[in-house]
Amino acid sequence: MKCILLSAGKGERLLPYTKIKPKCMIDLGGTNLIEIWLEKVRKLNFDEIIINTHHLNKILETEIRRISNKLKIKNVKIFHEQNLLGTAGTLWSIKDKINDNFFVINTDVFTEIDLEDIKYNFLSNNLNCLITYDYRLDTKGCGIIKLSKDLFINKFIEKNHDNKPGFVYSGILIFSKNIFKLLPFKEFSQNNFMGLDTGYHVLPKILKTTKGYRIKGKVIDLRDENQLIKLKEYIKN
Repeated sequence: MKCILLSAGKGERLLPYTKIKPKCMIDLGGTNLIEIWLEKVRKLNFDEIIINTHHLNKILETEIRRISNKLKIKNVKIFHEQNLLGTAGTLWSIKDKINDNFFVINTDVFTEIDLEDIKYNFLSNNLNCLITYDYRLDTKGCGIIKLSKDLFINKFIEKNHDNKPGFVYSGILIFSKNIFKLLPFKEFSQNNFMGLDTGYHVLPKILKTTKGYRIKGKVIDLRDENQLIKLKEYIKN
């Protein structure tokens, strides 16, 4: 199994912090999110860890190499996007390099989670996708998830919604290796799949074969400065 760490975003909602560093590199008191995630994923012995870069890519790529050397991770591959492709555009543009089921992790989210258990849940079911979720009172800027009684996804509502309390996407999912054959997205292929989005384009087509996995531990996503302050305080304590 492979793992893709999505790290290319511009982090515009966290300016001015992201003017000099990518969001996943913002200092959290001696560490940062790209280091936290690399520490987590190395324990699963992935065949390959692919990290995409775009915003301030040279700075991020130097940090990735530093952390990889520090943690003695030898299977990290960097995929630089000259143009920002989108959450699913990245995946479909490198589909020829992915020949197995694969994790996708957004590195601008901190979660306390057992990745091995997520993997077990995915492999124990005949799914095209397993998506993590958590419950939040404030759902602004998040993807809302509606679940059936057996935890399959009935509906996925991207960021434009009424901001009522509910279940939201937590930034981690696993895709089946068959996803690219099932969803070729030929209409996006001529432009290297630029603009292809997981929430808007992919998930609505596979709801009946996508199951939810609830995260009961802490989840903090860096969508604004308040969340950054909260995350720094949590790590400190």
